Amino acid sequence: MREQGSQGPVPCTTTSPRNTATPSATSAVEPGSSAWAKTPTPPPVAMPWTPTAWAPSELARTAVPPPNCVETTPYESSLVVLATTLGHVSLTGGQLVQLYATNVPGVLPFCALGLFIGTFVKGQAAPALINLVYLPMAFLSGLWFPVSVLPKVVQTIIAPLLPSYHLNALALDAVGIAKVAPLPHVLMLATFTALVSWVAARRLRRIG
Repeated sequence: MREQGSQGPVPCTTTSPRNTATPSATSAVEPGSSAWAKTPTPPPVAMPWTPTAWAPSELARTAVPPPNCVETTPYESSLVVLATTLGHVSLTGGQLVQLYATNVPGVLPFCALGLFIGTFVKGQAAPALINLVYLPMAFLSGLWFPVSVLPKVVQTIIAPLLPSYHLNALALDAVGIAKVAPLPHVLMLATFTALVSWVAARRLRRIG
């Protein structure tokens, strides 16, 4: 017989980790609550600005490439299709080849400039800063209207220092709108690319 004071075997109980979770961890956070206010939200994505050919007949004035250098060839091809179909621009095979040979490698100065800008700001702020640089650069380079209508200081000092000015001149020459000596513009673009790439590489090595 079992004694009166004896107890039977005590069952062993285990607690599932699922049951030990606090209500705040398992329940959804209600909007307006203090936990909801502390919940981090992803930052907005800023889309970089790219110059667009509003008038397809001004195809050559879209010399400044999109910030994403990989998209240059399809970007250029779409502009050519718009110019030749909707804008009724007549381009020979030689002009098309020269235009591609100008604008596709012509993205290198702008890639170097984007790399240089990226050494100063984080990726989320870079598109906004690029817009602040590209928009005035396109305006001062004569991409929307001739440089001759701008002040003399822009024509003689500011514009020749901008890579978009030289790429625009080469693109206008490629489609027969203007005749320029290509070598000085090519040398300026190559010098700008090499110098800005060198400075950007030094900054990247310094900041790790």
